[in-house]
Amino acid sequence: MRHILKERMIISEFERLRILGVHDNLRKNVGGFLHEQTVDEVTKFFADQKTKFKKFPEGKIVPNGNTFGYEVINTDGTKYILLPNGKSLTDNGTGYKETAGNPWTNTPYSVGSTTQSTTQSTTQAPITTQSTTQSPVSFENLATDKDFRQGARQERKTGRQEQRGRKTRVKNCTSALTTYTNNKLDLKPDDDPNKQQFREYFKTNCMDLNGNEINLSSLRLN
Repeated sequence: MRHILKERMIISEFERLRILGVHDNLRKNVGGFLHEQTVDEVTKFFADQKTKFKKFPEGKIVPNGNTFGYEVINTDGTKYILLPNGKSLTDNGTGYKETAGNPWTNTPYSVGSTTQSTTQSTTQAPITTQSTTQSPVSFENLATDKDFRQGARQERKTGRQEQRGRKTRVKNCTSALTTYTNNKLDLKPDDDPNKQQFREYFKTNCMDLNGNEINLSSLRLN
């Protein structure tokens, strides 16, 4: 008895259209490729994409479900797959999941051709979504009440130190201004070394003090 596959089969036009519809729907859903198609066709598609982006990540062709994709492994261990239909999958350690957001290409694979439009020649290369995906924070990493109390104490300590330092500067600047005035250094020539030294001191240490702390307006330092 002859094998059934060696016999010619006649199907109706309705059945032919139904089979074609099944194939078309599958192509649309999984990215335009069937496993019956060769890896060469997939490789050609992604090789073509490398010429259309300024920078295209290094990766490899891998099977994924009923289609193929282009897998990229990042240096931090995360992975993602670019699918021919423009979608992408990301693996942050829990398995591949579809990445939400915009497609990685505006010219996905079209059935029957691996030659795509060149409208993306100036488009930025697809990048990993890791930069926008925040890793979960462990409970052990959360600050405790003790940490907050220590932080508050440190802030108060720093504030007191700054306040003491400012009071010291006010005292020193006031003393310097009294000496400058009593010795009438403002009447000395501008090239007088003592006058220059005092004025440089005022500019460096006293200019940010407010008028209630010390009044330097008579020196015309600006």
